[in-house]
Amino acid sequence: MLKHKGSLVAYKSWRWNGTDWYTGKFKAVLRKKLTAPDWQPDLAADHCGNGFHCAPSPADCLRFTYLGRIAEVRVPPPFQVGDKIRSKHLVVTRWLSDAEIAAATKAYFNYDYSEIIPRLRTICKNPLSAQKVTKKQVCDLEQWASVWASVRASVGASVKESVWASVGASVRASVKESVWASVGESVRASVRASVGESVWASVWASVRASVGASVGYIFRPLVPAWKLSYPFQSAVDLWLSGCVPSFDGTTWRLHGKGSKVIYTIRAAGESR
Repeated sequence: MLKHKGSLVAYKSWRWNGTDWYTGKFKAVLRKKLTAPDWQPDLAADHCGNGFHCAPSPADCLRFTYLGRIAEVRVPPPFQVGDKIRSKHLVVTRWLSDAEIAAATKAYFNYDYSEIIPRLRTICKNPLSAQKVTKKQVCDLEQWASVWASVRASVGASVKESVWASVGASVRASVKESVWASVGESVRASVRASVGESVWASVWASVRASVGASVGYIFRPLVPAWKLSYPFQSAVDLWLSGCVPSFDGTTWRLHGKGSKVIYTIRAAGESR
């Protein structure tokens, strides 16, 4: 393990928005000394939590967290070294490039996932950013509504089956959880608050399907059947354009910035 002036040089994985995996609230700041709010100073004890947790190599980060943004960090004393490093402080010295993260996945999963890293980074940006609807988004929503009428809840099953045949279960699970932790949970909470509890139960399946379609898009280059055409591309295009669709059985909604409803359309095609 490398040392620098009494500090350890290590690596830490973060969500793609730069926050910690555990709470999603602690933001990494480049070249600033960060202090863990829950530090437990008893170094003789084996603490699972209570401090920052880092790894001796980028690949080792994947042993403890999902596939995310990886930073090289400097860890000054006090710290505890075991299978991972627990510390009170750390300084993010630089962010690893997509190529370096792909090299870590190759070292850990024994497969080159360089094609999916940029897609994962793109999908894990906040999809609720559109302030007004566009003609393209309306067309995408109509197409997604047509796809949904055919496949409905089988979106997730279809993605899982196709990806399972092309990549290992461990990396599939890591990418899926990375998306959910980075943006999926916030999308679910935002849309739920927007539509209210009385409607949420009926729209949850459609929101979950959008997240599932986005996960499938990440793996598209690795699935032979998807190379020419991805069946859920309309949902992905909506996601990448800044909005998430929801459906309560009669009405489709497009949720934009702040999860505000920016467009609605009846299932039968009557918009308002």
